[in-house]
Amino acid sequence: MDRKRQIQLAESFRARHQAPHLLLLANAWDALSARIVEEAGFEAVATTSGGVNWVLGYADGEAAPWSEVVGINLEEGTGRADAPMLGIDDAASRIRAARDAAREAAVPIVINARIDIYLKQIGDPASRFAETVRRAEAYLAAGADCVFPFAVTDADTIGRLTQAIPAPINIVGRAGTPDVATLERLGVKRVSTASSLTMMAIAETQRVARELRQRGSFDILSYQLKRPDIQNLFDGAQR
Repeated sequence: MDRKRQIQLAESFRARHQAPHLLLLANAWDALSARIVEEAGFEAVATTSGGVNWVLGYADGEAAPWSEVVGINLEEGTGRADAPMLGIDDAASRIRAARDAAREAAVPIVINARIDIYLKQIGDPASRFAETVRRAEAYLAAGADCVFPFAVTDADTIGRLTQAIPAPINIVGRAGTPDVATLERLGVKRVSTASSLTMMAIAETQRVARELRQRGSFDILSYQLKRPDIQNLFDGAQR
């Protein structure tokens, strides 16, 4: 991709976060899943760090070597049980460094700052909302475009966050999350599915493999996308 096209795409993606309607993203993990997401009509294709790691043969959690990953996701996690999240200043400095690098490259990338207070259940429940807002404000000041309070799925908290944070908010879509229409009414600008599609595909593959091994019947293989349909996904991308 040439730099001019990259800049155009980045600007278009950034503008979409300010559109009247919510941006719904389905997260892909390889080229085939990305084409399926695109063919389904999604406006943009997100990736999942978990799915990409698994495809490369590594556990999730920043385990893949730098030389093998196709992008980075700046998160707050440390992988340490005694201190599971970076301090707010350290996390903000990583965002600032990413924004500075983007400016130097003249590519207006969209930085979505993930906040894991609710996911990792940091502090007592009553303090989590205020700490999430505090971190969001620091990350926005450091150069983030939107914030991602991961694992927040109840409508009341989501609505309060959209009112308290002066920037687009990304919510994770999973079983139990309010539907798209409700999230849009609450003021959410972006929803992504994280590793859910990958885990569903893995679950189905595991189910079929186990049944094939245990029962020895090939009838379970009857439901699948047809080879020509899959080939057409890539033929269309090459035209």
